[in-house]
Amino acid sequence: MTALACVWHLDRRADAVDRCRRMLAAQGRLGERPSQVWSDANIALGARLTPRLPEDSFDRQPLVSSHSPFVLVADARLDNRPELTRALGIDAATASATSDADLILAALERWGIECGGRLIGDFAFAAWDTQRRRLLLARDPLGFRALHIHRTETLVAVSTTARGLHALPDVPYALDEDRLIDYLLGLGASPTRTFFEGIQRIKAGHLIEI
Repeated sequence: MTALACVWHLDRRADAVDRCRRMLAAQGRLGERPSQVWSDANIALGARLTPRLPEDSFDRQPLVSSHSPFVLVADARLDNRPELTRALGIDAATASATSDADLILAALERWGIECGGRLIGDFAFAAWDTQRRRLLLARDPLGFRALHIHRTETLVAVSTTARGLHALPDVPYALDEDRLIDYLLGLGASPTRTFFEGIQRIKAGHLIEI
């Protein structure tokens, strides 16, 4: 898996990059390449890549679009690359040198928030819209790739793992006792709740906008 991290300070605090790097470092076991971070004022997005497939050698996240307002980080393995590239008008030679993250960015540029329905495979991504100042977060329908979030009035923090979020001192490291009780009583698993207080999962098969 590739480690993802995002820090957005709604109170315009200025240390988003340092905190994003701290989150990626806490998830070091997930990433083989050095951490890379993009930032703009009070938001930072970062990735620590783990290449597994031939096309991963072309991955250069975070991806900053040259002709749209989107910046993207993604943990993905797409299974419908041929269908996607045809629908996006990408020729075979270009497609062979295009990473899965680049295809997700192209799909987001073409279809907007409906792009998730075009993607088949395992994926989770965070995309920042620099024009509308909105954050898009998505997971594949079966939830094979994880994405966790901690949100308050002044902070939105997103990470592949809860460990990444706990690298921030303002994210509580505490057990969600109600969730544990539900689990022990066999009341079923919540699609969004975790065992940690203040940390939720992005629901599988959903794209949310903040």
